[in-house]
Amino acid sequence: MALLLLDVDNFKIYNDTYGHLAGDKVLAKLGEVIRKSIRKTDSGYRYGGEEFTVILTETRGQDAGVAAERLRKRFADEIFFPVPLEPVRVTVSVGIANYRDGEEIASFVKRADQNLYEAKAKARTACTIPNKKRGRP
Repeated sequence: MALLLLDVDNFKIYNDTYGHLAGDKVLAKLGEVIRKSIRKTDSGYRYGGEEFTVILTETRGQDAGVAAERLRKRFADEIFFPVPLEPVRVTVSVGIANYRDGEEIASFVKRADQNLYEAKAKARTACTIPNKKRGRP
């Protein structure tokens, strides 16, 4: 079993720039992308705030990485229009952990969370927001 933790990059900036309704559309779309990208035996959940978790059953090693990259790319391909004619792309960072036999669940989740933190620190892409300063619509 593998656990993916996904976090929307720069979500606070997006929310502050375009408002909470626009942010809600980003979260709803991420949920949709997760639902369409996982197998029937897997499950995805909103973990809190702008974080989501995906449980990949019968998945080990590199296969979890392949699934995570597929989710990351599919979401990065989505285009949002919080302001007409101003496309915005939003990205996610993903932390991955594979379950170790006999491991405490808290330890399993903590490893995924630590890997998410490292992924966010290394992220090369981020939410692309136009340079114009905007208040909430």
